[in-house]
Amino acid sequence: MYELSEVKKNPDTLKQYIQDYYTVCSECFNLQTAIGKLDEKIASLGNAAVITTSEDTTRQEHISSQMEKHVGFMSSLGGVLFGLIPGGIIGFIIACMNDDFTAAGDGVGVRIYTLIGAVVGAIIAFLYYSITSKIRNNKLARELNQEKIREHNRVMEEHNKAVQADMERVENENRQKEVLIQKRDEMEAARQNSVNLLKSLCEPIFEKYRFDVIAVSQFCEYLASGRCTSLEGPDGAYNLYENEVRLDRIIDRLDVIIENLEAIRQNQYMLYKAMLEGHQLMENMSRSISAIQRNTEETAANTAIAAYYASVSANNTEIMSRYGINTY
Repeated sequence: MYELSEVKKNPDTLKQYIQDYYTVCSECFNLQTAIGKLDEKIASLGNAAVITTSEDTTRQEHISSQMEKHVGFMSSLGGVLFGLIPGGIIGFIIACMNDDFTAAGDGVGVRIYTLIGAVVGAIIAFLYYSITSKIRNNKLARELNQEKIREHNRVMEEHNKAVQADMERVENENRQKEVLIQKRDEMEAARQNSVNLLKSLCEPIFEKYRFDVIAVSQFCEYLASGRCTSLEGPDGAYNLYENEVRLDRIIDRLDVIIENLEAIRQNQYMLYKAMLEGHQLMENMSRSISAIQRNTEETAANTAIAAYYASVSANNTEIMSRYGINTY
């Protein structure tokens, strides 16, 4: 059994300690990443959609436009063209029948009768077409109203079907959500155990690097490869890590690493391996989630997830016994 206060005094003991510390640190990172993805999935489930209605007004607008054109045509051109001309002709005939043309000598009476006839004809025609237009417009209005009712009923029927389908979707997703929350709780319990162990082990590590999985992975790689035999000092792992970060030989940003994992394969191999393990965990979790959504069983994925939990538990138990720690 190792004493944490003594691990830095012996290179072999330090190498074992950093390996153990990195094992737990990578567990925390992978589990936290998987939990984050799982939380996103859980948050996306069981949310009712906002379903709106959008009635088609194309037909209604067409009918309204035709009504306006009909009213304008009948009340203006109908009254003028079909009133003035016939009225003027009738006035002229009346004037001729009264011998006004020969009596006046200059045709003034004919023009007066013709004008009066045209005006009277226009008024009569205007009234006639106004009344008939009103009748037609009322008929068109009734047709439009019936069209609106039919369209409204059709839209509401589709809306009700969409609402019912969405309610069924939400109900189904809520059942899936319950299963995923249970899986998330299991994963969180495993993560919390690793976090507690990490906190119990962290004292020999300089505070700046204690929960930095990138830095710890490099310390582990330096010691395992023999590039360093200590953490402190000019030739220690801390100094080598900072120099390589300054020279851009290693990437110290997780977002960049996640976007381009292959970029760290050569110079940050241990972190690369740990992240591959994390990707496998998330892939198995995704397969398990997909199976839940299909209401089927994904035995292989669930078995792999259970095996990962068992591996984490076994590693943690071994590490705790090595340093005389009990975090359960």
